Amino acid sequence: MTDGTKETKKDNHKKDRFHEEFKGLPLEEKIKILLRMEAVTLQETFNYGVAEAMKAGERLGEVLSEFGKKVEAEIKKATSQSQAASAGAAPGASKKPPKTEEPV
Repeated sequence: MTDGTKETKKDNHKKDRFHEEFKGLPLEEKIKILLRMEAVTLQETFNYGVAEAMKAGERLGEVLSEFGKKVEAEIKKATSQSQAASAGAAPGASKKPPKTEEPV
């Protein structure tokens, strides 16, 4: 006999005992027990929902942070390239040479 079958029999025995005890209770007690079980279930469901929402919010924050860092890096790259291009040109090189008139 394996441990799994022992546990299954033990669980079945507990369930059968619970069912028998539950059948013997008056209706009012059955309703009280069911409402307590429902309250526990709702609490666990609420806690699960809140925990999952928090995880999703944290992940969204991480994604937005990564996106912001990428945008910032691209802006720095673009501004440094434009500054390098304007600094590399000679101050007078951008002016056109004066036109000389040719004799007609």
